[in-house]
Parts: sequence; C-alpha cells; structure tokens
Amino acid sequence: AKKYDENGEHEVDSFDENDNLIIKGNNLLALHTLKEKYVGKIKCIYIDPPYNPRSDANTFGYNNRFNQSTWLTFMKNRLEIARRLLSDDGIIYIDIDHNELFYLGVLADEIFGYENRIGNLAVVHNLKGRYNGFFSIAHENKLVYAKNSNNAIIKEMLDDTEHKYPHKDEISRYKIVNLQRTGVGSLRSDRPNLYYPIYFNEKTGEISTNEMEDSIKILPIDDNGVERRWRWGRNKVESEWKTEMLVRKQKSGYKIYTKIREKGDRPKTLWNKPEYSGTTGTNRLKELIGENNFSFPKSVNLVVDALSIATDEDSIVLDFFGGSGTTAEAVLELNKKDHGNRRFILIEQMNYIENITLERLKRYLESQKDNKNLKNSSFIYTEFMEKNKGFIDAISKCETQNDIDKLFTFMLEEAEIDFRVDLEKVKDTLHELSLDDQKRTLFKIIEKN
Repeated sequence: AKKYDENGEHEVDSFDENDNLIIKGNNLLALHTLKEKYVGKIKCIYIDPPYNPRSDANTFGYNNRFNQSTWLTFMKNRLEIARRLLSDDGIIYIDIDHNELFYLGVLADEIFGYENRIGNLAVVHNLKGRYNGFFSIAHENKLVYAKNSNNAIIKEMLDDTEHKYPHKDEISRYKIVNLQRTGVGSLRSDRPNLYYPIYFNEKTGEISTNEMEDSIKILPIDDNGVERRWRWGRNKVESEWKTEMLVRKQKSGYKIYTKIREKGDRPKTLWNKPEYSGTTGTNRLKELIGENNFSFPKSVNLVVDALSIATDEDSIVLDFFGGSGTTAEAVLELNKKDHGNRRFILIEQMNYIENITLERLKRYLESQKDNKNLKNSSFIYTEFMEKNKGFIDAISKCETQNDIDKLFTFMLEEAEIDFRVDLEKVKDTLHELSLDDQKRTLFKIIEKN
C-alpha cells in the first residue's frame, strides 16, 4: 500500500475508514474483502458498469460483450454484496443505457426490492444524438435504489448557489432582497393591509412591528415618496423574519432588507446540463493527464450533482467500477464546495489504473495544493496480492527434485488449487515425470483466477 498526498508518495503499513482508498483487483473479491470493515457504512454507491451493447462497440478494456445470462450473473453477484455494504439510509446509482435497462431493472428490483426503487433518471449526455437505425440516442439512464426507502433522503439540488446567493453567514449562503415591494401590485392601494410601520432601535438593533422606546418608524415609501407595501404581513415579519432582516441607512431614509436563504429545486427525472456531456468528461480527463486511451469517462459535474443530493458531509462513497477515477474527483470537488469530509473507495482491476486513474488523482492533488477548502484529499492505493502468482514464480525457479518436493508440499498447504484437478492422482504420479514435466504439472494445477 502507498499513500499519496500533496507532498507525493509515501509507504504505509495500515489504513482505516477515515482514509480515501483505491484498490486494484477483481471487484467482486474486493467487495467481499470490504465486508469486515464496511458492512452498513457506505452512504452512497455510484457505479457505471459495462453496458453490454448488442454491437461491436467495446467501450471498456475488459469484455463488454457478455452474453445475456453471464452479464446478469456478473451484475447479480456484485449488487448483492453492494446492498450489504450500504447503510440503512444508503442509496445506489447505477448508470446504464437502453440495451440492458429493463433486465437490470428487474434484477435490481429483486435484490433491493421494488419498493426501494426511488428513481429512473434520464441523463442527456449527447445532444446531437447517436443514430441507431431508428432514433438518435441522446440520453443514458440512471437507476436509483435505496437500501430502505423509508429512511432514504434525496436532498434539493443546489444549483450555482455562489452566484445566486453571494453572501454567507454562520447559517448558510443568502441573497439580500428589499422588504419593500416594487413593480406591478406593489402600491399601498393594491394591498392596504401590507402597509404598516416597522420599528427599529439603532442602539440595540432590535426590529419589531410594535412600537418600542427610542425606535425609528420605517414605512414602505420609495425614494420618490410613493407609498408602497411590504412583502409580508405583520405576523409573518414578527414570527419568521425579524432575525433575517437588515436595516440600512440611506440618503432617503432607512430601508429594510431581508436575507433569502439558499434553496434548491427538487431533482427532476430529466437531467440536462451541457456540462453532463461525454465531451465534458473527456476534456476534463485530458486537462489533467493529457491524451489518453480511456473511452467515454463520466462528467465530474454529473457525479458531483448526484452525490450532492444523496450524501452528507461525512459520508463514504463507493465506486467498484472505478474506471478513470471520476467518482473520486467528484467526491473531492464536492468536499471543496461545502467543506465536507466525505471519503471515497474506488475499485478497478485493469492496468490503466496506474497511468490513468492514479495519475489523474495525483495531478488533481497537485492542482489543489494551495486550496484551503479541501481537506482529507490524500488517498491510499493498494493492490490485491497475487497469491498464486508467487507459486508460479517459485515453480519457474525450481532446479532440483528437492526443490520440487519442498514446493509441492508447501503448495498443498497454502496454494489455491484448480477444483477440477484430481489431486490424489497428481500426488501418486508426479515423481514418475521428468523434472520439466513435473514443473508443467504444477503450473497446470494452480488456480489461475
């Protein structure tokens, strides 16, 4: 295992749930390995599995053309353990296109429960479309399941909040709005009951709709002397808005403003932003690591938005089809936005993990070296030990019968033997073979997975 941070690479001999983690290895084995520490602790899983298209398109470095039953078995095994890892209020996103959408939906309904399917989102990723002989395909799908829909929460999506809500206090971001209405319907005569005095004590800063000692009376009269009205009635101002008001002295007199707190929109089932496109994902990867051979990386913006409505500031996020590392970067980007302390776990078995996934995150850390809003950005990279590969190397080095005998005895105790091998027959006949044939036999009996 190695640790990477803004200062480079370091050797480590331990890590825990507080670390970001990247695992190189078979994702099914890795998921079961995570059981010891992470069952019931993963708040959000985001995966972009192989789509299994009915064409020669092969968008992944591994086999993307499973037959139907093999693909379903492949997904079933991984989703079953994924469900166990989710917390009771956890959520999983599964990206998929039209080829396997319905089959995956039936499978996921079986594993997570029909009642826990909380969304089927359409994500526009290619406005031009890709013609399939009948339609130009412009979107992909995102199936969303909860571990338990009674406990799951999907938050409002805060969109461009720094621009819309430029101010910030200890509570949240906010914008400032004049309590006095303007425009159509804003005159006193339009709503006479919303024309009333508000009292302000300069010394104490207290605001009230009831007259106070040493207070100034403020009415909704504009700079031209036109009597207008307030936005809200006395009761609402008194009960809900007194603490949110700002009184400012201007040439024409005192004006009252109110803080409008940031709020988002309920996420819709159609996700359509230019920055969700596949081109955006590709350009971002090129920006960090230059030219690459990774096909169709996901947009960081898309994953950030998905995580923002499904996680808390200290959640653990898992992606066991780690790919180019988009989910890891999205976790760090979201932490940077809201000062969170989310952690990620990425699993990927392909060798591009070293020159694409790792390199991407190393470059990202370098680019954020001076960013004080980002904490816990370091990560641990670890590889599964290739246990039987050690035995294969040892077989190659055997030079004498004594070497073979010692190694075979050790293999019987420790190696993973192919279950199809008649081990008793091998024990009885091994010594009858030449030294080279004995080595070949030992190669054959090793489980190669």
